[in-house]
Amino acid sequence: MDNVIIICGDRHWQYHSQDFRNDRNINEFCCGPTCNQHTSGVPRIRDEFEGIVQPYAASQGGFLSVEYSEDRNIQFTFNSIEGETLYQKIFTSKQ
Repeated sequence: MDNVIIICGDRHWQYHSQDFRNDRNINEFCCGPTCNQHTSGVPRIRDEFEGIVQPYAASQGGFLSVEYSEDRNIQFTFNSIEGETLYQKIFTSKQ
């Protein structure tokens, strides 16, 4: 599997993870809770998950926005509950 993006929710933290195991290139974005009251600590990636990295993880409420442009780029932005940008990842059509 290559160039797969998964978007999910219903977690207690925001994160972006990348799975490079077995020649994969899978990106997962989890929006997290909408308020800080429902957050919990971010779990550490365990050793048995070698090949998975987490460029971003936060125990914070907010929202995930996704923007797709005509030039076939897609941008993922994690925001705080106030709308402040916390993390951003852009995939270009050239990748």
